[in-house]
Amino acid sequence: HKWSTVVTLPVGKKLYFDADGNEDTVWIMQIAGGLNFMAGSNVLLINGAKPTNIFWQVAGVATILAGAHAEGTILCKTAITFGAGASLNGRGLAQTAVTMIATTIDAPPTIP
Repeated sequence: HKWSTVVTLPVGKKLYFDADGNEDTVWIMQIAGGLNFMAGSNVLLINGAKPTNIFWQVAGVATILAGAHAEGTILCKTAITFGAGASLNGRGLAQTAVTMIATTIDAPPTIP
């Protein structure tokens, strides 16, 4: 999927990744702007979806606000900022900075 603007998951909303029983399903999100997970928003995996198969390629800043939860690998050209109580099941990689405030990050095991 490709966006030329900022992508925002609104406050308290849920975004589902549904593998429909196929554990090999891969999602790649290419975002020319920023990525915002607003407070209390959640990314949920269903029907065999795995965080190791979700990739967020972000040209701007990625922001995961207080209490928000994200899944997958966030590859950010600029910076990633996690608010208090934010969480990520995956990896957050940025070229300049990653800021975390009371953040939980669970990195999935590496695939051999």
